[in-house]
Amino acid sequence: MKILVLQGPNINMLGRRKAEHYGAVTMDEIHDRIEKRASELDCRVVFHQSNHEGDLVGWVQQCRDEVDGIILNP
Repeated sequence: MKILVLQGPNINMLGRRKAEHYGAVTMDEIHDRIEKRASELDCRVVFHQSNHEGDLVGWVQQCRDEVDGIILNP
């Protein structure tokens, strides 16, 4: 099974801005947690992040026949 994880605008800034509001966990730490769980489930995960919504739409359209599911974190 292959899952596409799309991270939206400003997710790359997690852990770098207002930790009291957004938390201290970084995008890389989130990816590590997802990869660990995916490995336990025998899944392959592909990550993309963009600050441009059009890029996210493009990846959904491009990968629709290549993945079994998509997780979008806007």
